[in-house]
Amino acid sequence: MAAVKKNREGDFPLRPDSWYLVVYYDGDIRYLSIPSSNKTDLERLLILVFGFEISGLPHRVFGVSREGVFELGRGFFERLEKEMGIDLRKKAERDVEELLDELGRMEKLYARLGFVEDLEEVAEMKDAYGEYLKKLREAKGRENSRP
Repeated sequence: MAAVKKNREGDFPLRPDSWYLVVYYDGDIRYLSIPSSNKTDLERLLILVFGFEISGLPHRVFGVSREGVFELGRGFFERLEKEMGIDLRKKAERDVEELLDELGRMEKLYARLGFVEDLEEVAEMKDAYGEYLKKLREAKGRENSRP
């Protein structure tokens, strides 16, 4: 068996028979597989890697094809985002901002109606999603500061 090809992610073929292995560490070494390069599976791969980046879990992504095994990094994901037209960070930020707006409207309504317990729950959700948005933006800042 040949060695894993590093720094050659541009050579990795995006064919339906290519598949992916995501290895991560969360106290134990674990893995997840993505079975093909169809658009739905590639979107799942991007979401999965995005989640690992946000959470800070150490991970590596490998692409497997007839040509061999490739270690895939940021350049590959930028290629996918460009070729597929998907910007997961921007979409996630927009979704969270919309959710925070909705929660703000709920908070005003519950305050007028005097639903104190529900108001507390809404405040907790706003705090949680506010933290998530902060992590999204911090991850984006770290990514933009990479050489």
